[in-house]
Amino acid sequence: MRIGAVLGQDRETIVPLPDGPTAAIVETETGEVTYLPNPALSVRQGRRAAVTRLFIDSGVKAVLAVPGAFCEHSHELARRHGLEFIPVAAGTRLPQVLADPAGYLSQRRPSLPTGMLFVSMGEHHGHHDHAHPHEHRHDDAGGSGGA
Repeated sequence: MRIGAVLGQDRETIVPLPDGPTAAIVETETGEVTYLPNPALSVRQGRRAAVTRLFIDSGVKAVLAVPGAFCEHSHELARRHGLEFIPVAAGTRLPQVLADPAGYLSQRRPSLPTGMLFVSMGEHHGHHDHAHPHEHRHDDAGGSGGA
């Protein structure tokens, strides 16, 4: 199975979708990892959706998700395209996952609890990486909404 994650500067620590420079795609059967530039870094709006679309287009079936990885819109986009989620704690490192892929795959689920989603004006994450508190309302709207 193909799983995805976004990695921090160290190319090992799993971070929220718009926060790391590298998207990793893991073939769990072989342990092979493909590293791609995170498309979220080149867009101002729709950052989480841009990464979600990369995973969908790359045949990813499940995404390793730390708290705040997805917002409501990107979570719904992922769900509509059949992506599953593997919730992991902040600070989880990709080598841990590679050491026990079956254990992590057994944790996958069709949706994330609301408390794990990024909320720009909510109490859990404050303003996160957004310059303006209202910016997130359109953060992931890039071209996927509608009928």
